[in-house]
Amino acid sequence: MILGIVAECHFDCNFHISVKIVSKFFGLPQGKQKNLFASFDSKFRKFRFKSTFGNNPFMYPASIQQLINLLHRFPGVGPRTAERYVFHLLQYHDQDLIELATSIARLKNDLHQCKNCYNFANHELCIICSNPQRDTTILCLVADARDLVAIERTGHYQGVYFILGGTLDPLHGITPDKLHIQELLSRLNNPHLRPSEIILGLNPNIEGETTTLYLKQILKNFPIRMTRLARGLPTGSDLEYADADTVSAALAGRREVNGNY
Repeated sequence: MILGIVAECHFDCNFHISVKIVSKFFGLPQGKQKNLFASFDSKFRKFRFKSTFGNNPFMYPASIQQLINLLHRFPGVGPRTAERYVFHLLQYHDQDLIELATSIARLKNDLHQCKNCYNFANHELCIICSNPQRDTTILCLVADARDLVAIERTGHYQGVYFILGGTLDPLHGITPDKLHIQELLSRLNNPHLRPSEIILGLNPNIEGETTTLYLKQILKNFPIRMTRLARGLPTGSDLEYADADTVSAALAGRREVNGNY
């Protein structure tokens, strides 16, 4: 009974304070206060762990708990956030839930890979490769579709893309045969599809640099100009807070100041 009262108090105040309040009320000596503290602390921690991670089968109906567990698998979504998402969905109108469920179900069925660049597409070609206004003489190599979208959002690139499907990371089993390297070589061996310039649009991290070096090695015999995205100080940053690698890249990629800046 005492543990139950402490539990009720704990949800409204600090745990240590609640133990002292109940102990004083029942006139417990100091030694029994410690035993009460240890007993309740272990029980409450176990209860809190089960409640947080959805191991308590009596918390919610199975349909709610199952959806919480599924949403908890998403990157950056903890059990509490997943719980809030589910209860937010419960406030949706039936038609909104049907549209959401239909969109999720169609996500894999309606999407295909573009046969030219491996971007996501609803048809044989993606919206970029099927656009006749695009400059096919410039080919930008990116790791995945998210990098493609990041470049597209600038509105300054009018060439086409080729998605490698990742970057080299031998420690995690990502070797050249796991990427679209052979498909890239097949494209470059076709004179009608071969660009005059390749832009290496890869991240400036270890995996990106490793992939860049590998691509430079296997593509060096093609009569193609190879460039890479400039690196350096981002707009609005302070030089004093930049790390040495960023400043070094900015110095190496310096440009002449002219009328266009």
